[in-house]
Amino acid sequence: MNKLGFYRQKTGASQKDIALLAGISAPMINQIEQFRKTPSLKTAQRIVIALKAKGVDCGIDDVFPIPQELDKAS
Repeated sequence: MNKLGFYRQKTGASQKDIALLAGISAPMINQIEQFRKTPSLKTAQRIVIALKAKGVDCGIDDVFPIPQELDKAS
């Protein structure tokens, strides 16, 4: 589960705004927010950079936290 929608809404930015800054499509942002797609590491990093450009203080682990069941396995 990701928190992209939460952080994007904190900025007041649209999906299109974040997509443009991240260099990806707005439909991809929507699919990630709706948990239909999982971004690659590179895409996740670009999204976080876009959120930071909009003034959000967040890191990749904030926006895309490791699921508890996977975190316990390590």
